[in-house]
Amino acid sequence: MSDAEVVNAPSRGFVASLLGGAVAGTSVDIALFPLDTIKTRLQSAEGFFKAGGFRGIYSGLSAAAAGSAPGGALFFSTYETSKRMIGIYLPEHKHSPVAHMAAAASGEMAACLVRVPTEIVKQRMQTGMYDSFKGAVYGIRSTEGLFGFYRGYWSMIAREIPFSFIQFPLWEGLKHQWSQQQGSPVNSLQGAICGSIAGGVAASITTPLDVVKTRLMLGKDVHGVRYNGTIDTFKRVYTEEGVKRLFSGVGPRTMWISIGGFVFFGIDSPTKKLKEVTQLDQLKEFTTVVADTGDIDSIAKYKPQDATTNPSLLFKAAQMDQYKHLVDDAVAYGKGLDKNMSEKERLGHIIDKLSVNFGLEILKIVPGYVSTEVDARLSFDKETTIKRAHRIIEMYEKAGIKKDRILVKIASTWEGIQACKELQKEGISCNMTLLFGFAQAVACAEAGATLISPFVGRILDWHKAKTGKASYASNEDPGVLSVTKIYQYYKKFGYKTIVMGASFRNTGEITELAGCDRLTISPQLLDELTKTTTKIARKLDAEGASKKYTGEKLTFSEKEFRLSLNEDAMATEKLAEGIRGFSADIVKLEEILKSKLKN
Repeated sequence: MSDAEVVNAPSRGFVASLLGGAVAGTSVDIALFPLDTIKTRLQSAEGFFKAGGFRGIYSGLSAAAAGSAPGGALFFSTYETSKRMIGIYLPEHKHSPVAHMAAAASGEMAACLVRVPTEIVKQRMQTGMYDSFKGAVYGIRSTEGLFGFYRGYWSMIAREIPFSFIQFPLWEGLKHQWSQQQGSPVNSLQGAICGSIAGGVAASITTPLDVVKTRLMLGKDVHGVRYNGTIDTFKRVYTEEGVKRLFSGVGPRTMWISIGGFVFFGIDSPTKKLKEVTQLDQLKEFTTVVADTGDIDSIAKYKPQDATTNPSLLFKAAQMDQYKHLVDDAVAYGKGLDKNMSEKERLGHIIDKLSVNFGLEILKIVPGYVSTEVDARLSFDKETTIKRAHRIIEMYEKAGIKKDRILVKIASTWEGIQACKELQKEGISCNMTLLFGFAQAVACAEAGATLISPFVGRILDWHKAKTGKASYASNEDPGVLSVTKIYQYYKKFGYKTIVMGASFRNTGEITELAGCDRLTISPQLLDELTKTTTKIARKLDAEGASKKYTGEKLTFSEKEFRLSLNEDAMATEKLAEGIRGFSADIVKLEEILKSKLKN
């Protein structure tokens, strides 16, 4: 899916993150260094004027410059990498504050390995303890050893992590809300404004922790007594100097970080130009993208969140030389079954085994679901569909894959929907496919289906054939309108069933459904999306969708379902055509397998 994130956080690339963090960190520290010096002197035990006042306002600049680029680069590259990993493995939490807190904490832990030594040198130069960078490095090493350069490491972590826990979730949250409001990703200026607000809030709240960090790094109080640890320092400042001293330097600190936040996050966005923000990247902001293919090489290329297959894709992939070993393994499995088994039954086992073999290979790449389809010829056989679903799940479990990573794919006939209802009660998740009509969507939701795959392109095909109209504008595309209506209905009445648009004919259909829960996209269209940087806007969101649907909640008995489906000529014809097409490809696949069984 992208939720194939393909990857669900916006991907900037490691080099872009590295350079962006380096440029941003150095620019901010150099431009605003005087404010940092004033803040440090206000926080020192001696007080502002005894620590140097306004004299030598650039003392320690060399140390700051030395640590800014590598510290900023380490932070941003670690932060972005962590965020991408969360987007891949926990896509439903990618916009949550906890996700951004975890990413920020990882970034700070890495960055402080560089920041702490340079911060100690910088602050001791700022308060007049040393006159030069070289002298400070030599003095600290000779009197305190190498560990002296990491004095206050944990106090800095104690400051940085709470700071980042406030700043980055607030920044991401403000950007996300702004993006939601305007229906498109925020631009560089908007991201910078969000960064400024988030930085100022975080700076003011965490000033006491910054005071403790400064005192520890400077080493001693006015009487020459050394500070020992974060808690000891906090207690001493509070009891000996009062709560007011814990907020020393809050003014310049807040101003410095607010301005710095604007610059830092403003630079962060332009660095994305080093790797253009493609339509696929933009789509990931709103939607989980899934790869619609059985070609394992294509899945590896796009690194999807999930992947879906069907009999036609499986038939095509089974003819490729690179997958011969998967076919041979399935045939060998079939040969090892009961010799008295009929050929028809044996082939059924082999096809299920082959489907699972492909699924197992796909699961080595995707962190989410793989959809494995039940034989389409069973679309009107509830009981046998359930048995085949059980067999597919059993094969996966024997291979060490839990059922919560598998979606059993079933045609959205009345019998298929009833099979889904039973399987969902057993904890087996279902992907209801070949869905063309609204009655099918309602019945699937009532059955508790995990996911539905309404077909966009095939609906368009039918309307073009019937009307003779050569093309439709994307916002008038009948398939797009069908999925939009289903999405609105589900959100209006609180159904948990995931809506995953499928069977696209062009990228216009895809971008017109930006915001849909999931979209399963062929490698060809994924490739087109990666080659285009035209801005796309969010078209669907849960809150807006629930307000737009004005109809009543529906339920269907079997008779009502069949009548409604029969009255929808498009849905009836495309469902029948889809089942025939998938069944024909299974028959073709069986012919390949029969020849291998005889060898």
